[in-house]
Amino acid sequence: MKIQLYYSAVIFLMSQKSFAQVEYLKTFPGSDSDQSKVVEIQDVQLFDDQIQQSVKKTKNIFDQKKFEYFNEKTKTMLQKSYFAEKKWQDPSLSDLKIPIEEALASHDRQKGPGGSVLVLKGEQVLYENDFGYRDTGRNTKFSSDTVVSLGETSRIFTAMAAYIAKSMFGLDFEDPINKYIGEIPLAYKSVKIKHLLSQTSGIPEFAINCSLTQRPTNLDVVNWLKQAPLDFTPGLKHQISNSNYIILATIIERVSSKYFPRFVDEYIFIPSGMSYSKVYNKNEPSILNRAISYGDFPYFSKKSPFQCSYAYGDTGVYSSISDLKKWIVAMRKGTLFDAATQKQYFTLARFGDSRSINYANGWSYYFNEDLTLEAYDSSNSFHSLIEYLPFKDLYVLVLGNYEGMRARAIAKSLLQKYSLIGLESYRK
Repeated sequence: MKIQLYYSAVIFLMSQKSFAQVEYLKTFPGSDSDQSKVVEIQDVQLFDDQIQQSVKKTKNIFDQKKFEYFNEKTKTMLQKSYFAEKKWQDPSLSDLKIPIEEALASHDRQKGPGGSVLVLKGEQVLYENDFGYRDTGRNTKFSSDTVVSLGETSRIFTAMAAYIAKSMFGLDFEDPINKYIGEIPLAYKSVKIKHLLSQTSGIPEFAINCSLTQRPTNLDVVNWLKQAPLDFTPGLKHQISNSNYIILATIIERVSSKYFPRFVDEYIFIPSGMSYSKVYNKNEPSILNRAISYGDFPYFSKKSPFQCSYAYGDTGVYSSISDLKKWIVAMRKGTLFDAATQKQYFTLARFGDSRSINYANGWSYYFNEDLTLEAYDSSNSFHSLIEYLPFKDLYVLVLGNYEGMRARAIAKSLLQKYSLIGLESYRK
């Protein structure tokens, strides 16, 4: 039995009252007996001039899930859509009742968008699979060489570049950033490179305002900082800001006298044998083997390939499962840096009073049954997830090209299947 779980928020406006009842509808079409469970979430007061504001607040209830509001005619059309009739099985459902392999295969049968998954223990591949299509219009299947935007997952490569610059060009993480970027305000003199890496600098988030004719670059971010005060004293608070890694990439350029995309090519991609990976930049905007990104089930509308920003460091890396596998192997073999540097790369950051932060060099740390390092982003309908379990020497990677993909749930299914093979579980 293949079960489709999709979500929709339905608002019933009562004819004689000024309020609406918001319900969370779970529907399972295509099963032996169609089921629906309606769980009342809350009653919200809706006034004529506040309806849109209330609807936006309601969306936040569902963990940032993007909802569409259907009238009865549209909902009926949805239930009769091609994918619903064919019993599309989304492999990212957390309560999946069928084997993950069968769920992934449904993307091929329905010619929908998809992705690639990889489970790597040491250098041994435990599981690898490509599913669905990178371009549904041209019937081009997703492969291990299909390239997607890694979004903010790019930070782990920027951090790695910083460690390489430290060993090869003398970059000192204790240096203040104005040693390399003299044009920024004197108020920034207390910000050190280590604060950029640990996201504890206090540098505010750069507000990107771009168009087809004007896309911000790293230099634009540097110039913007001239009039932007710090949010807090460096080292006292952990706050994610894309500006940190944009500035870090700029510092790497200046200390090495190398264009950052070239630096990453020369010291990471090429030594690792990563044939399809690159840092997106205005000088080389084309991406070989790039997947098309799509909207959510059931329509999978094609997304615009427009890249809002030319800034790099926080984002910008494009890669594939095959290349990421080569990168992991190269890192294990000491091709990129030595064992001592690798240990530092995966070490938790700390505040000035020695309290640890569940973050290090672009990786977020989680302590569940196993210590897990995670780098994840889902911008512009591309998904990139890398999970690393150091005590099991296990990597789980998920890439995808459609909005509704729940990459963490796919990774969870794969971890449940492979994480305890001949290994003791690490517990907090």
